Amino acid sequence: MAKIKIQCEIEFDKDFWYSHNDEEELQWFKSVLNDKKDTMIILHSNDVGDTIGQTNNFKWELLNQNKEDE
Repeated sequence: MAKIKIQCEIEFDKDFWYSHNDEEELQWFKSVLNDKKDTMIILHSNDVGDTIGQTNNFKWELLNQNKEDE
């Protein structure tokens, strides 16, 4: 089995996933990212039409967490 190391930034609709004014929603979102059993990063190729690989071994940090940072 071959391995590849990828470093990336993933864009997502933060207004859809959690409210910046609600600490409970933010904690829930962080718990999803920390759930190594049910959350994983998947590398998919539209060209091939299949998953190339996946991992639940990843580190994360929220960037531009506050609306003022945009």
